[in-house]
Amino acid sequence: MPRRHRTSPNITATAAALRCAAVLLSLAVAALPSAVAAAESTYDFASDGPRYSFVFRFDVKATPDEALEVLYGFQHLKRFSRRASDVALLDEGEDWQTVRFTYSTWLWSMHTTFHRELDRPNRRVRFHMTEAGRTGLPVPLPTGSSGEYQLEPLPDGVRIVYRQSVDNRDSFMLGPWIALARSEAVLFSRDLEAYVRSQFD
Repeated sequence: MPRRHRTSPNITATAAALRCAAVLLSLAVAALPSAVAAAESTYDFASDGPRYSFVFRFDVKATPDEALEVLYGFQHLKRFSRRASDVALLDEGEDWQTVRFTYSTWLWSMHTTFHRELDRPNRRVRFHMTEAGRTGLPVPLPTGSSGEYQLEPLPDGVRIVYRQSVDNRDSFMLGPWIALARSEAVLFSRDLEAYVRSQFD
């Protein structure tokens, strides 16, 4: 008589936990639609599989050098990155920084480390991810991320253009995760613009 294969209780429990985690992540995303709708006209967000990118821009009455100081200075970075649980300066040199961002919730904790460079001649602050890690819920971990703050001089100020692209590992949770990333991008754009304006306007 053929033996009947039995699924391991551990495998069954793990699968159930992951399905539950995906539902919880979807519910977290569903709680943020008003933030997306309110700022939809101020930025562009695009996703293609595990990759997404976003761009937003705003004008401020400041010189390029003044705006660069706010966008690059670490103490300013901590203030306009207020949605991060922690922002730590790991190392720095002449016109470069190594910064670790930590984001923690009751579902997961993730940290990403970025190298940031100040390019004064071209009026840019460039950054790229050098390391990432997580604990808790197996949310998609970024495999790469890079971007820049670009300054475009105007007759009465400067236009700040922020660009970032992110690559993630494919995951059954990728859909809800991309939706959450879109909401977070909107909230970050609000925080950045409000903070920069508070320094000059």
